[in-house]
Amino acid sequence: MNIAKRLTSLEKKIGYSFQNLDYLQIAITHSSFAYENQDDHLSDNEVLEFLGDAVIGLILAHYLVENYPFLDEGDLSKFKAAAASTNTLASFARGVSLDKKILLGKGEVKSKGYK
Repeated sequence: MNIAKRLTSLEKKIGYSFQNLDYLQIAITHSSFAYENQDDHLSDNEVLEFLGDAVIGLILAHYLVENYPFLDEGDLSKFKAAAASTNTLASFARGVSLDKKILLGKGEVKSKGYK
């Protein structure tokens, strides 16, 4: 599937149309793919991943404090960690077929390091 089709397919799956598809392309571009396609001058998703982790953490922290004011800091941290765990987020990603849309380098696909 070409990149444009991946992007429009993902937009339909998540029910959101991006004003700038470049951001969505960056979001689905793994560093291994960008490295293997250096001539195309592609950006990878590492900075967006960093920002996304921070945003998810903030949203979860706010939600937990607002909805569970009786929990202490330790319990809030445990719930936040569980909700933001790799397994939880991977499950959501698979739910929107992100695992089939992400642009991976050949080596990453072969080693299955993304799973």
